[in-house]
Amino acid sequence: MTMTKNSLSTLLLTLCVGVSVVGQEHMGPPVVTSGTVTENRWHKFWSQVESHRKRVNVWPEPFANHDRELVRGPFRQMADNGWKNQNTFTDYLFDPSSNELTVAGQAKLYHVLTQIPPHRRQVYVLEATTQEETAARLASVYRTIAQIAPHAPPCSVMTTKIAPRGGEGWYMYEVDEAYRTTFTNPLKMRISSSSGSPGQSGYGNTSSNQDSTSGNGAGSGNGGNN
Repeated sequence: MTMTKNSLSTLLLTLCVGVSVVGQEHMGPPVVTSGTVTENRWHKFWSQVESHRKRVNVWPEPFANHDRELVRGPFRQMADNGWKNQNTFTDYLFDPSSNELTVAGQAKLYHVLTQIPPHRRQVYVLEATTQEETAARLASVYRTIAQIAPHAPPCSVMTTKIAPRGGEGWYMYEVDEAYRTTFTNPLKMRISSSSGSPGQSGYGNTSSNQDSTSGNGAGSGNGGNN
C-alpha cells in the first residue's frame, strides 16, 4: 500500500512537470487579463472627459477664428477690389496718339505715390487694344514714377482688363454741376420767405398812405380853387 501511494505521488508529480514544460514550450504573447483592459478603458474615459471639459471652458475660441475668417474674407476682397478700382489708370488718362500720361494721369499717379497708404500703392494700367500700346503706357508710367519719387521704394505696376466705372473729368464735372443746380439754397429760400410777408403788408400800407395823401392833395387843391 505504501509503495502504491509513493508510486502514485511520483506519477502525479511527473505529469504536472510534463504539463508545465509543454506549456512553456508553446508559450505565446502574454495574455492581457480583464483587469488590465478595464484599467485602460477607465483611463481613456477620463482623458476624454478632461479634453471635453477644456474644450467647453474655452468655447467658442477653437471655432470662432474659422468663422471670423469666413465673414471677413468677402469684406477683405471687396476692399482690395475698391483699391484696385481707385488705382486703375484708364484710357482717359493717356494720350490717344502717343499713349503717354496726360496731366490728369500724372496728377493721379502723384496722388497714388504720395497720399495712399504704402501697402496700397499698386498701379493698375488698363490694357490697350494692342500690346505695343500697352507697353507704351507702361513705359510712360515707369518714367513718371522715376520723376515723381526717384528714391521711394519700388511701386508695383500691373495691367488689368477690367475698366472701372467712370468717365472723363469734364463730363464728371458737368454732371456734378447739373446735379447741384437742381438744389435751391435753403438760406436764400428762408430770406425770401421772411422778406416776402412784411413786404406785402408794407406795400398795402404804402398804397393806402398814397391814396390818403393823394386824397388830401386833391382836397387841398379843390379848396384852393374854391
